[in-house]
Amino acid sequence: MADNCFEVDIENLLAEDQPVGSRAEGATLLEGIGIRDEEFENWLRDERSAFQGTLSSHPGSVIEPAAVLGPDISSSFIQSSAMWRPWVRILSPTVATGDSGIFYSKVISDTIARGIQEYGAADISTVIRETPGIDLQVDVFPTDTFVAVHVTLLEARSGRLLWSGTQHVPSGVEFICNVAALQKLMNQSIDIGLIQLRNLLSDSDNENAYAIGFDALQMMFSGSRDNLSIAESYLDRAYERGSKGIMLALKAYSKTFLMGEHLADRKAHIEETQALLRQAIEFEPFNSNVLAFASYIHSFILADYRTGHDLAEKSLNYNPANPLALAFLGRAKTYLGKTDEGYRLLSRARTIAGPGPIRYTIEFLTGVAATLSGRYAEAIRLHEMSRTMEPRYRAPLRYLLILYLKTGDQQKARAILEEIRKFEPDFSLQTIRQNSYPSEGLRVSGLLDSINLNFE
Repeated sequence: MADNCFEVDIENLLAEDQPVGSRAEGATLLEGIGIRDEEFENWLRDERSAFQGTLSSHPGSVIEPAAVLGPDISSSFIQSSAMWRPWVRILSPTVATGDSGIFYSKVISDTIARGIQEYGAADISTVIRETPGIDLQVDVFPTDTFVAVHVTLLEARSGRLLWSGTQHVPSGVEFICNVAALQKLMNQSIDIGLIQLRNLLSDSDNENAYAIGFDALQMMFSGSRDNLSIAESYLDRAYERGSKGIMLALKAYSKTFLMGEHLADRKAHIEETQALLRQAIEFEPFNSNVLAFASYIHSFILADYRTGHDLAEKSLNYNPANPLALAFLGRAKTYLGKTDEGYRLLSRARTIAGPGPIRYTIEFLTGVAATLSGRYAEAIRLHEMSRTMEPRYRAPLRYLLILYLKTGDQQKARAILEEIRKFEPDFSLQTIRQNSYPSEGLRVSGLLDSINLNFE
C-alpha cells in the first residue's frame, strides 16, 4: 500500500451493533485503524486525547450523534429477493410529432405503466435499478386523419425487444384513449408486460412478492380446488412481502371460484370476504383493479348489485380502459334489469381485453348477458369459446346445457350433462332451480320454464 494511504479494518467497522453507551468506558476514537501517514497519525493522536478527556468529564453518559440531513442510503442497497420489486421505466418517445404527440405518448405510457403497477408487479422508476426491469416506450405519430401509436417493451439492461404492437385510430372523433382499438393495445401491453416481468425473474427470485402473486393468479384460473388452496397461501405470502391491497383483493376474488366452481357454502365465507375487501380498499382505494374485483365480489358473492355497480364505476374513473371494470359493470347492469346495456358493456370489455387469464371469464360473463338479453345463438358461441379457452372452467357448461335444450340440440345437451356429472354426480336440471346453486342468470332468464327439467 502507498505511504499516503491508510487501511481500514472492515470487520471492526461491520461489528454487530451494541446498545448505545455500552462501549463508552475504555473506548478509543477510531479504534482498529492502522495509520500509514505521519501527519494523519499525529492529528488522530490529538483527537483521541480530546475524546478521552470528554469521556472522563462525563462518566456514564453518552454523546448522541447529531442528525445528518441527506439521502437515505439504505434504499440504495439491494434488498432480499423476497422484498424487492421489478420495475418499469418510461422512455422518451423516439417519434412524437408536436405537442399533441408528446401528450398522447405520456398519457398512453402512464396508463400502461400504472396498469402493470396495479397488479403489484412493479414500481415505476426513472432510473435503471439492480433488479429486473422493463423499459416502456410509446411513439405517437398524429396526422390529419388518424393517429398511429407504437408501443415497445424492452429488457432494460440489454435493450432486448420483449414485445411491440402498433395501432392507428381515427383523429378528431373522440379522445384517442377512449377508442377501443387503442385501449386494446394498452391492455395487451399491460398483460404482456406482466408475463415478461415474470419471465425475467430467475429461479432464485421465486419468493419475490410479484413472482408469488403472478403464480397464484395462474393457479386460481386453473379451476382446480387444490390449486385454489395453494393460490390462497401464495397470496398470503405475497401480502407479507409488501404487495398489500391487490393481493387481498385477489384472495377475496378467489372465493368466487370456490363458490362458483366447487359449490362451497357462501355463508361460510362472507365474513372473511368482506374483511378482505375492506382491507384491500383501505390499502389501495385508487387501484382500479382492487375496485373492479371488489365490484364483482359484491355482485356475485354478496348479491349486492347496486354496490357492485358503483364500485365498477369508481374503477373506471381511475382507468377508463380497465376491461375488468367494464365487464363487472356490465354484469351488474344485467342483473339490475338493464340487459342490453350490460351486454354492450361486456362486449366492449371483450374487445379491449388483453391476453391475460381473466379473458375467458369475460367471455363467459358476456355469454350470460347474451342469454339474459335473448341472444341465444351468440350466447352459445361465447360459452363454447370460454370453454375452449379453459376446458376446466365449469360455469359455461351449465349455461350450454340449458341453451342446447332451448335450441333443440339434445345430443349436445346430453354430452354436456354427462360432463357435468363427472364432477357433480348428483346433478340434475332441477338442481339449477335451487337458490344456492351458482347459476342465478339461468333462474332469472325464464329459460328453465321453457324446457323439460326431467331431461336425461
